[in-house]
Amino acid sequence: MMNGFFGVGPLELLVIAVLALIFIGPERLPGVIRQVMGVINELRGYAEDMRQELAPELEELRNELEGVGREVNQFAADLVSTTNEMATETHQALESAATVNDLMAPPPPLDTTALPAPAGISPNGAGHDEEERPVFADYRPR
Repeated sequence: MMNGFFGVGPLELLVIAVLALIFIGPERLPGVIRQVMGVINELRGYAEDMRQELAPELEELRNELEGVGREVNQFAADLVSTTNEMATETHQALESAATVNDLMAPPPPLDTTALPAPAGISPNGAGHDEEERPVFADYRPR
């Protein structure tokens, strides 16, 4: 638990005061305390000066960051809006494509088993009679 001066409690301050009284001595202790308090007051003055100098700059930086935050939020809102519009258009296009596909369904496949075979054409596509065998030329070099 941090209480007291710089996290130093009353018991620690008493020990420091007794040690200062022993090592510095009772005649010089008031002067040392005045010097320490003067240094502490100077440090407080420097801290206040720095705070006053930095406050306007920090305020300007805070305003800029808020502006950037607003721009990012606006960009995100625009992005969400555009994405929603694209999703709606895509959904509508898919629905209309499904309707067109239902209306323009392909015809059922033809039953080719019931059709008669054309005369004079063999199943392999060669045009000859069953008794006549095709003649293949020998293309090997002689």
